Amino acid sequence: MKGANSGKKHLSIVRNGHIEKNESILFDSPVNVLLITDRLHDITERLKNYLQNDHDIKVDLVNNYDEAANVISKKTFDFLIIVGYLADEHSFDTVGLFRRVNKHSAVIFYAILDNYIDYLCEKYNIYYTCDRRYPFDRLLAYMKESYQAESFKMQKAQEDMSKDRCDNSHMCFKDETIEDIHVKPDHSSVQKTSIWAWIRKILGRGKRL
Repeated sequence: MKGANSGKKHLSIVRNGHIEKNESILFDSPVNVLLITDRLHDITERLKNYLQNDHDIKVDLVNNYDEAANVISKKTFDFLIIVGYLADEHSFDTVGLFRRVNKHSAVIFYAILDNYIDYLCEKYNIYYTCDRRYPFDRLLAYMKESYQAESFKMQKAQEDMSKDRCDNSHMCFKDETIEDIHVKPDHSSVQKTSIWAWIRKILGRGKRL
């Protein structure tokens, strides 16, 4: 997720069959999306065109892990969208690679949600799902929600890191006040010295007498 509130993009959402501009659906600009599929090429191509042409979102489309690894090594992304289950399960390794490179970015499973998809989500720790039987506008609104969630997690992680650094640097002094210590002179030693001087003086007089 990119930095705060500069150059945000207004997107649209469907309400009652009509596409309306929704000021709350905002992304930092530009938003980069990686689509991956190895079966549903037609719907994925249409989704790519929808995101790029209708909403000016930058999209890369790959078909397997090797293609994904090549693209991920060259640029950063805000979203990885898996379109349908992947026939080649090795392609799911893209999820782990994507997360290592693009921390606090969202991985979305865009598929017909069933028990098998639930199993894959649990196996690969995919937290965001959207049923592909809904129109693209629904996916777009869901992207916004997951984007905000990941941005919040990133902000929270940064705040926690900053707090840890602060706590460590003030480990022994936090909320402590050092009182001024006023040292009082030891008059007893002065008094003792005066007494011995008086005794020596008397004794000295006695000797002279």
